[in-house]
Amino acid sequence: MEAGEVLEEEGLQYFKNPGKRKKIDVIFQINKGLFDFAGAKGSTKIDGFINYQIKLEVTQDEDDGGDVVAASASATVQGLLLQTQDVTFGHRLEMPRIDKGKKVKISVEILDAAVHENAKLKLQAYGYSLLEDKD
Repeated sequence: MEAGEVLEEEGLQYFKNPGKRKKIDVIFQINKGLFDFAGAKGSTKIDGFINYQIKLEVTQDEDDGGDVVAASASATVQGLLLQTQDVTFGHRLEMPRIDKGKKVKISVEILDAAVHENAKLKLQAYGYSLLEDKD
């Protein structure tokens, strides 16, 4: 994904039961490192960064008010990883109860980025309680 690019996927069933619905995890992978160049390509490597926004919308019938943005979050990943280093990380969002919800639609938008041309941010997975709880 590149700056300004938006990825949207729909298909996760919305659960009304808070035990199943409450935690939605979004798993990302950064491939080919995370860095930028201080000047032209091949110059000194410096920290790269990716600033992104996640939105979770719950679909409803038009008669029930249409789709609702139920959760959103913005974050920045920054660091200096070489092209041989990939990293996988997760982002957890909490979902409120929406009485007539049907499906969960996710959208991820890259708001800003400074990375070398081969770096990639991939949406690996999203779903209910994918990450281990520490509570």
